[in-house]
Amino acid sequence: MKLNTIAKDMTEIIFSDNSKLFYSYNTPVVFISAENKAYKTNKRYSSTTTRHISKYLEGKMAELKEQNFFNSIK
Repeated sequence: MKLNTIAKDMTEIIFSDNSKLFYSYNTPVVFISAENKAYKTNKRYSSTTTRHISKYLEGKMAELKEQNFFNSIK
């Protein structure tokens, strides 16, 4: 597992299988699977977190998932 700071309040964890969990502030909001499939939270957060998600995904389409999905990733 590797911790990567992308920018202020934007961090990702890269797991051994190359999947990634992206955090805006201290909240996990995007998961990219080892197969490169993207998932993003369906929960509404601040406009800043919404911008962080968009910036991280760089236009990549992402399936919406419940926040519990991201909270349970370890």
